[in-house]
Amino acid sequence: MADVPEDVRQERRFKRCEQQHGDYSIQGLMERIGKDYKDIDILIHSIAFSREIKTHKAFETSRGAYLEALSISAYSLTALLRAALPFMENRADGTSAVG
Repeated sequence: MADVPEDVRQERRFKRCEQQHGDYSIQGLMERIGKDYKDIDILIHSIAFSREIKTHKAFETSRGAYLEALSISAYSLTALLRAALPFMENRADGTSAVG
């Protein structure tokens, strides 16, 4: 799942993934949730990515890859919460986000 700019959506590789797996953008996820549910009680976020994830062991991670993973993970939580807010706000019993 990703917060995907339009120029990336037009790339051949992204289009192939989208054809195979559907829209896995944050917006696509919220649209899918909205079709089946009206509320979200709890949101669990567990994303970390870097270009080195498939080619290096954890202890070989470069500082750049670490910072990339941290940036992606922290921002994706913010973007996901922003998109999920309409499903989470004004719930009588409250909601939770775990990241």
